[in-house]
Amino acid sequence: MVWTASILFFRLGDLAFDPDEALIRTWAVEVHDNAPTWTALGQRIVQERGYYLEHYYPGLNIYLTAGAFRGFGVSAFTARLPSVLIALLCIPLFYLTVQRLFRNPTVTLVATILLTTSAPLLFLMRQCRYTSLTVLAGLWLVWAYLDLMDRKRSGLWHGAGASILFIYTSFYLYLPLALSLGGHSLLFARGTARRNMALLIAAGTIMVLAVIPAKKFSIAHLVDQYDRLMSGNQIAILHKMSVCLDEINLFGLPFLLIPIYLHTRRGERIPPSTLWTATGFFAAFALLTSTIGAFLLHDGVGSVLDRLWPSLSPRIFNRIVDYRSYVLLVVVAASALSFYHLRASPQKFQIGLPIAVMAGMIALYCIIPIYRMPWTRYLANPLVVSFILGGVLIAGIGERHRLFAAGLSAVHISSNLLSLLPFSPNDYPLWQWKLPHWVYRMATGDLIPEIILNFVQVPPR
Repeated sequence: MVWTASILFFRLGDLAFDPDEALIRTWAVEVHDNAPTWTALGQRIVQERGYYLEHYYPGLNIYLTAGAFRGFGVSAFTARLPSVLIALLCIPLFYLTVQRLFRNPTVTLVATILLTTSAPLLFLMRQCRYTSLTVLAGLWLVWAYLDLMDRKRSGLWHGAGASILFIYTSFYLYLPLALSLGGHSLLFARGTARRNMALLIAAGTIMVLAVIPAKKFSIAHLVDQYDRLMSGNQIAILHKMSVCLDEINLFGLPFLLIPIYLHTRRGERIPPSTLWTATGFFAAFALLTSTIGAFLLHDGVGSVLDRLWPSLSPRIFNRIVDYRSYVLLVVVAASALSFYHLRASPQKFQIGLPIAVMAGMIALYCIIPIYRMPWTRYLANPLVVSFILGGVLIAGIGERHRLFAAGLSAVHISSNLLSLLPFSPNDYPLWQWKLPHWVYRMATGDLIPEIILNFVQVPPR
């Protein structure tokens, strides 16, 4: 907690605002100026039904920021203070959730260390936005889910509280997580636990439909979304999916850990065919998405197709020579391997939970048209649970090769800690994953852009 606080409070008040942070601060100042007392602030919240600007924006983080202004004055420090305190609260909740899920101190400790050294994610969570609140609500909802699986009566109360917090923070992000947990319950739960989960999702869906702004989700809007979904813009879906996989790979779970884990655990309920399939698959995907892969696809395969089938449909031709077409193959093959391995695992319920959340939320973000781009703030919950899976993989590797696992942890942690530049008052921190990108550049010759994460915008001088 002390270590995390040192990152979260570092130059909290004198670093430049992200453009979206500046917008939230402006709205919070407006609420503060028009509700100068605590009573007036409460009346404003009731009048707007928890939203801001007459059912325009879920307003919980705005009202918390306005409350901070009311108590400590208007400044950049106080604008970010609620997010920092909530982010600090997420650390013990994450620790307790992982400990409850696996009951393994090594997995819990490694996963928590990976989270608390993820400087990019912590800097995202400390922004004057809703990210830390969605992470808190997400961990709370997972805790409620575990209560339901244990058939505890408190599960429904926890679920209702987490759902309300989620809906009034960001209703866009509530249903993807709830539906992902529901999918996990269909695979791994039985009887009363599955029924309770179905009741929670149904109640949460009704709550969302009852409280979301009418201007946001009219019947015409829903019909338009359905038409766009049925039209199936595959190029947009594949592009969003590649962005999600890249963010997960760079943020919380380097996918290279998966074949390494399978290699170290070979012979232990993992047949050699699974190991070789996974290794070959990851190697092929790394090649296809590199500069060499682009050359082979466009100049090699494209030229052959032009000669052999000159009348081939442009739609089919473009799908074959575009690396994004193989992103779907990554998801399908990785999911198949994961569930094939989970069938024989004594911890299939536990390991399946972070996999279900990551795969379910990413699939919904990519397929449903309303999510135009899976911004990193949308991926905060999948990113957090990816640290759980990272802890499982590194702990499993460490059971066979302690020194190797320690080295992998050191690489992962140092990549996080070396990723923030610069710490200057006039620039927002630039997040650049140095170590993985240096290795990637040496291996492929690709040029890495200076700004690589889609939520970073350095303000003009």
